[in-house]
Amino acid sequence: MPALPRFNFTVPVLQVLADTARPVHKIAPTASAQRAAVNMLKYRINSLVVTDEAGLAGIITERDFLKLKPDLGAGRSTQVSQLMTPVSQLTTVPSSFTVQKCVQTMRAVKVRNLPVVEHDDVKAVLSMRDISRQIFAAMTKQRGLEAALTVGDLLSDPRVSTPNIGDISLSSKASVADAIQRMREERSGSLLLRISGAQFGLFTERDFVQNVVAFDEEPLEAIAVESVARFTAGASKAMMRAVAENPSIDLAYRPAALTCVESKTRVRDCLSLMLGQGLLYVPVTEQKAPVNVISMRDINLFLAPES
Repeated sequence: MPALPRFNFTVPVLQVLADTARPVHKIAPTASAQRAAVNMLKYRINSLVVTDEAGLAGIITERDFLKLKPDLGAGRSTQVSQLMTPVSQLTTVPSSFTVQKCVQTMRAVKVRNLPVVEHDDVKAVLSMRDISRQIFAAMTKQRGLEAALTVGDLLSDPRVSTPNIGDISLSSKASVADAIQRMREERSGSLLLRISGAQFGLFTERDFVQNVVAFDEEPLEAIAVESVARFTAGASKAMMRAVAENPSIDLAYRPAALTCVESKTRVRDCLSLMLGQGLLYVPVTEQKAPVNVISMRDINLFLAPES
């Protein structure tokens, strides 16, 4: 396959982020993990900037919640400071950086959320979704090779390292504790859940944060992963309860049924779907059976491999 053209994102990063007009959501390091999870659900975000009296203390992301112990009440008893990336280990960029420089930095240090700092103040947090919006805008103007690329092309590209399906598969009867342990071992942000027939599910970091930590009602060993994941047959029980208890939670952000794409789906269409539904992971199917899971990061690497 011919090399893809390299998108040249020379726009200053704050100019790009200004279009979304999203405030920087902050939390104290002494706040509980459960409060952080509730805030992420409330504001539809996947990271929180952690600040104290001295200023920036760190950042907590959805992935950080995988460090939680499986004990009952761990979400309430664990402080944000115990899960976050502290400022001493945190990579930030100045507001003078272009989008391209930010992308280079995120790839170099392997992060999905990058704080943009101006005069020691966090002005924005650049996420994979922000980069994807820029890539999608560029792709809508393409009429050649890029417009025809499929998800199957992505899966066969050596530049994109997608996991073996066996490594990210788990019985739907397993517990959330089992699922979290598997995700840690495989360093994966999602797991496919096997059930009978053509039905299957997906459990992600976001499902854990929003459907488990935000409620923090039982030890993780006692929670069946099938009760908090999403399936091709319909919505998770936990999300339906969350919507019933709090009508401000918009189902457009968390679709009722699991969204999948086929190998023959154009990458541009897949990216449009993920952006529209706020998804970081989507299963890939062939003849209605799952063959892999791709992430927004995979698509970014595929469409804009290097600067």
